[in-house]
Amino acid sequence: MRLALLRCLTLSGVVALALPSTAAEPARPNIVYIFADDMGWGEGQFNNADSPIKTPNLNALAASGVNFTRHYSATVCSPSRSMLMTGLHTGHGSNDRNANIGAGLLPEEKTVADVLKSAGYATSIFGKWGWGGSGGSGELRPNPTIERAATLPQNKGFDEFYGYLNHGRAHSYQVDSLWTTVEPADDDNDGVDEIGEKYQPQSDHGLWLEKTGNNPANLHAAYTHDIVGLKSEAYVRDHAGKAEPFYMQVNYTIPHFDLDEIAAVGPLLNLEGEEIAPAGLGAYANAAGMNEKEQKHAAMVSRMDASIGSLVARLSDPDGDGDTSDSILENTVVIFSSDNGPTPEDGLGREGLLNLDLTAGLRGGKRDLFEGGIRSPLIVRWDAELGPDERGKTNATPTDLCDFMATAAELAGADAPAGIDGVSLASTLTGRGAPRPKKMIVSENFERSQTGNPTASWTIIRGDQKLIKLRDGEFRLYDLATDPTESKAIDLTDPTKNAQKKVLERAALLQGVGEDDDWYVANPAWAGPDLRHLTPGDYNLDGAVDAADYTVWRDTLGQKVPPYTGADGNGDGVVDQADSEVWKQAR
Repeated sequence: MRLALLRCLTLSGVVALALPSTAAEPARPNIVYIFADDMGWGEGQFNNADSPIKTPNLNALAASGVNFTRHYSATVCSPSRSMLMTGLHTGHGSNDRNANIGAGLLPEEKTVADVLKSAGYATSIFGKWGWGGSGGSGELRPNPTIERAATLPQNKGFDEFYGYLNHGRAHSYQVDSLWTTVEPADDDNDGVDEIGEKYQPQSDHGLWLEKTGNNPANLHAAYTHDIVGLKSEAYVRDHAGKAEPFYMQVNYTIPHFDLDEIAAVGPLLNLEGEEIAPAGLGAYANAAGMNEKEQKHAAMVSRMDASIGSLVARLSDPDGDGDTSDSILENTVVIFSSDNGPTPEDGLGREGLLNLDLTAGLRGGKRDLFEGGIRSPLIVRWDAELGPDERGKTNATPTDLCDFMATAAELAGADAPAGIDGVSLASTLTGRGAPRPKKMIVSENFERSQTGNPTASWTIIRGDQKLIKLRDGEFRLYDLATDPTESKAIDLTDPTKNAQKKVLERAALLQGVGEDDDWYVANPAWAGPDLRHLTPGDYNLDGAVDAADYTVWRDTLGQKVPPYTGADGNGDGVVDQADSEVWKQAR
């Protein structure tokens, strides 16, 4: 099957290989965003020198770029992908929980691909899209179908797609078909399921099902991670000589379960058929200090690391002939991140998270709002802009997935949609212009903790202050500068600390956290961050607490309003005498 895959990908690039590139490198950079699935902040030595998981290629990426050590995601898959695509945090975006996966992105929600395509970029996505198709967790699911065409990748700005539509179907690396915008070859009817052949004779909403080579009689003919990696490399090869810049999203499903399927796979090959990662568990087979599930998890991460190394090498030598004169790496922004923290699912268990040190000591994991659940790796490499003195550095500025939209738009010379929550990191990367301040990071959670931690509803982070509201109504305030592992909550009976808590709570509620209704649908005309009442008692939003705010309170006394809006200073939904006291105390 692997040779068939290589033949298929080689044939698709005959024209590109035959015609050497003569086009000048675009002034605007190519953008390659690599997104892991359930990879913890501490997996690999670039954030955790003591990690038992070997990630030489990610280490090299960090050494050649900037490692943002306080980067945040949502607690689970779909909200994180929505943040990345739209620039809206979970308090504002329509996809704030995994339960909304079926709906996908709303028609009016613009994606990064929409913005970059309108700016003249070629756009592509490989791997897990997560919306728009049928399927179930772990199913081979013959004949998956289109369920919501409006949210398909080609209707969200992507010219080319290969991978999983359905979130649950992506839980298996042994599915017998994947969706693609590129018409596959006709089935040769030789009785062998081969990669590159049509699974069905007709397309559906512009998408074809392409065989992976797997079938119920031979589940290990292919490992879909490998195919996704090779498809993305072929895209680089075929677009390297073109004048238009490209944006490519590579959404790996590693290290999300299924953990067991890695054990029986063959070696990982690049487009030239060279082995770049060993078969099965490789160096982790019978590794001391790891049980079988831990060995499999580690092997998956190292296999993904090898794919990343191969992709970066492809950017350096697109046609793979050993001559790097056709390199496009210099002016390509390469970004790596993950959608949330690690999970104990599929038998890895809490012990596995601890033994492999997947969060580098941070508390919690996937489905938690503690740091181990939402602090994710972020590495950015851009050789054209990051000089030798800037490479290999860490940056502790708080960032989140929303920032990609604003950053990509600025790099492309395009306008990001009005009202997004993200801020551009372009000035941080280029050294030109003033960095945009990020006032806060906000995240909701509708999942139940699987790591033994209390289940949380939402969190807000401002600087080093972090407030978490638990599902039972309790509040936890932490100082991440002195307590990054969130081991001891601040005493909220202290009046000063309680006042800090109230300011953070007010700011979070004004960002739409914890609302039962769909904030995005309810506020279609929203055009910017709503920062009302960050100063208690500032009822007219002029930045000062003065007599004018008392007038606002007096004129609306007795009215019912949404919590913390208007002159509702204590958040009880009514403008009353207590709100006058808030104003008096703030003066």
